[in-house]
Amino acid sequence: MKKVTDNFGVFYPLQSLRKEQQQIPDTPIYTEGVNEETRKVLNKLARSIYKEASLTADYDKEQSCM
Repeated sequence: MKKVTDNFGVFYPLQSLRKEQQQIPDTPIYTEGVNEETRKVLNKLARSIYKEASLTADYDKEQSCM
């Protein structure tokens, strides 16, 4: 992704979500971002879905180059 954009990360719920669901269940959501800007955006999105969303994990920049 680094060749496409400087802002990339991961957004994943700890439970499967289906479009058939009428309401989103209380599901922990984890995020990781390559930089502070990305982490803020992903956390804002996660908290808009679930107020108890986890804080962003630290991103290992060394692995992003692999």
